Amino acid sequence: MSPLEYFVISLLVSTALSESESQALACSENRSGMTFSLREAVRDKHNEYRSMIGSGELFKKMVVNVSDRISNMYKLKYSCKMEGLALTWANGCNSVVSDDTKYGLMTDYIDDQNVSSVDVGMLEASIKIWYENGTQAAMTDDFVNSNFTIQEAVYRRAKNHDDEAKRATKFYQVAFSELTEVGCAISQCNASVLFVCRYYGSDLLEYNEDKKTVKATYPGGRPVYDYSLFKPGLNCIYDHQCWSEVHPSSSCSSFQYLCCDDLRCSTYENRTDPLFNPNTKKIAGKAAFNAMFQEKKPTGFFCSFRAIKWEKRADRGHLTAEM
Repeated sequence: MSPLEYFVISLLVSTALSESESQALACSENRSGMTFSLREAVRDKHNEYRSMIGSGELFKKMVVNVSDRISNMYKLKYSCKMEGLALTWANGCNSVVSDDTKYGLMTDYIDDQNVSSVDVGMLEASIKIWYENGTQAAMTDDFVNSNFTIQEAVYRRAKNHDDEAKRATKFYQVAFSELTEVGCAISQCNASVLFVCRYYGSDLLEYNEDKKTVKATYPGGRPVYDYSLFKPGLNCIYDHQCWSEVHPSSSCSSFQYLCCDDLRCSTYENRTDPLFNPNTKKIAGKAAFNAMFQEKKPTGFFCSFRAIKWEKRADRGHLTAEM
């Protein structure tokens, strides 16, 4: 397969996945109180903050003593299944967050409102609190020095009504790098509206010393004790930098500082190309672009580009178009 053919096929695949993602915002059975715009806002607000974690901007904004960028933060898709689970929880008017379920859970009350009056700003305000207040509570010296390891002791303090620990555990949930899906619902509970979000991530595997046999499996939708909440490091430029055993078909959204668990953010690397070697700088993605725009005359939608060049920056490579 030529680089041009691979690029076109990958582009079609990622476009189809993006369209599928948009369709997920129109869940067929709308009993959750959520509209298309509310779903979109919930997804985008989560990803805005996850992007800020990836770039390190959230740490700067909240003035915490952390200068790291995060290398393995995943972009969330909206899930109608998670919305259904959120609705079940919301209808029970239960705001207690459990840490022993397969799927992650966040709740918040919106006071003095009814379901029909809930708007985008109200849901975004709750998500903002989860991330911003949680950042300040979670980023203790112990947490940072432990390489962002999720600490069971914090959950114990939260159960004993330690408000700072409660805020930290909320941050643990929404900032867990391995999450890939979110779905939310709202329900009337007396004079308030209960806002609930559920989260999914692929199961996490713990290996024995031989690094081949699996010792334990953990649900990836909620933080795992003694597991890193996220990993410091340079953000991805190429798809392969997001790959893992949990997410073998990941792709990179470099401008968002996020990884995707499928090809919807692809940099169009030809994974079958002989030049592709994740351990070297000979990346087939760059080779494919060079082949297309230097060796072939662009046609179709490429006609709007006069030239393509690689622009080297301090720690990132960006493909830019000169118009």
